Amino acid sequence: MTSASGSSPTFAPVAVIHRLMLRSSLGPARVAMIAGLGALVLAVAFAVGASDGNSQTRVAHLVQGLGLGIVVPVVSLVFASAVLGDHRDDSTMVYLWLRPMKPSVVPLTALAAVWSIVVPACVVIVSAGALAAGGDAGGVGHAALSAGAGAVAYSALFTLASLVLGRVLIWGLAYILIWEGFVAAGAEGAARLALRSYTISILGAGRDVDLSLARHSLLVSLIVLGAVTVVCAVVSVRIYRRLDVA
Repeated sequence: MTSASGSSPTFAPVAVIHRLMLRSSLGPARVAMIAGLGALVLAVAFAVGASDGNSQTRVAHLVQGLGLGIVVPVVSLVFASAVLGDHRDDSTMVYLWLRPMKPSVVPLTALAAVWSIVVPACVVIVSAGALAAGGDAGGVGHAALSAGAGAVAYSALFTLASLVLGRVLIWGLAYILIWEGFVAAGAEGAARLALRSYTISILGAGRDVDLSLARHSLLVSLIVLGAVTVVCAVVSVRIYRRLDVA
């Protein structure tokens, strides 16, 4: 079965799709995961804040390792892989195709639904951790910006991956833990293909802290993350139009 272009989208069907995506994504297990990660970050942050040493360096390393290394990519992966991937896996994608709207509306609305969950969750968790660890206004602000920009880009990447890969959670975790966690840390060329290098660069921009993978300027990092987001969104639309869901 191939997609029909349908009529021009209106606000009402877009809102319906958005609510559907939110309901299918916000299961109890995923909400519990966000709460658990938030509690973990706060517990570690309070412990870090009570330790000796340069407070801003401690805060930056906490955000780098736990916030940008785990919370942002993992939360993005869990929700982005499910928003369209679940419908693809259980063969309910056809019901989305039958709605009278342009095919591009579904993947873009799905991505917007992911952002409406992931971006606030990541920004709040990472910012709260930076604040609890004793971060100053600049440190907390950089933490929030890096988490938000990273959540937007990771979500777009993993939403695209959910349309082209089976077992996207496994592939996504391999990218996060192996590629970004180990390969990119030891090879500058590989680091250019790691979103984490750009989020960490945002965190460290203009700050007197030594962070691994912080190899880019603030402007370059924002441009690259923005470009990744746009390219992934456009490719997701093209792939969705060509999916065979029958």
